[in-house]
Amino acid sequence: MGFIEECVERCALNAVQIHGDEDVKYCLKFKSLKLKGVKLIKGIRVKDRESLAVIEDCPADGFILDAYKKGLYGGAGQGFDRSLAVMANEYGRNIIISGGLNPDNVHDIIKEVRPYGVDVSSGIESSPGKKNVELMERFIVEVRLAEQEA
Repeated sequence: MGFIEECVERCALNAVQIHGDEDVKYCLKFKSLKLKGVKLIKGIRVKDRESLAVIEDCPADGFILDAYKKGLYGGAGQGFDRSLAVMANEYGRNIIISGGLNPDNVHDIIKEVRPYGVDVSSGIESSPGKKNVELMERFIVEVRLAEQEA
């Protein structure tokens, strides 16, 4: 925690995002940062319904749902069963969808899941690590269209 607190102070961060197998007990250690107004965002690798259990008791301000891939924490570029994202919304928490999003599917996923937000990386790349402006623009257009239709 000391290193994270130091980074928050030095960089004047307003949020911390964690993407490991942190349990609720670990997340509770962020209470001192939360008292300073720093938001906690917890990444969850979604494999099955049991993967969502941490949402109930974790003090995070938001949860990024990403596909489970053994040995990889975030950035897999793969989707997951969206019905699990719908189930995650039942907890009444801020759910952010990630994993396998792109301009061709983000509109329908937003309409189906009604997430707090979406997170994209490889879905707007023309090659690994190279963002594509046209794909970014299309992605944003589709997100805004889905929001207007809500």
